[in-house]
Amino acid sequence: MNLDDYLPEKFASDLNMSSNEMERILLLTPSEVARIDNWLLSFAIHRGRKVAFLVMSAMQQLTAEIPSVPDAFYILRVQKLIEEGRLELDGNMDFWRQSEVRLPPGEIEWK
Repeated sequence: MNLDDYLPEKFASDLNMSSNEMERILLLTPSEVARIDNWLLSFAIHRGRKVAFLVMSAMQQLTAEIPSVPDAFYILRVQKLIEEGRLELDGNMDFWRQSEVRLPPGEIEWK
């Protein structure tokens, strides 16, 4: 896996990952990363939701299936989804706990 393909151009400033966490991320398969993205998107709505809500909700769903992935990676995936235009940001990812994301117009909410 080329880690750069899965990370945003700019990281949120308060994300510090240990070497063990980085090693775990490097072991993720492309299908696992896609699974994480799909769960993150499944919790997004048009009105907007806190980034922290998406991250914690997706982590709860995937802990058994994809264990030991740090929350920082989920946050980085939210940033990547924003860069790709799959989510819209209301706020600043440097303050991701207070920021919200929403689905862009035309995207269908997952129910």
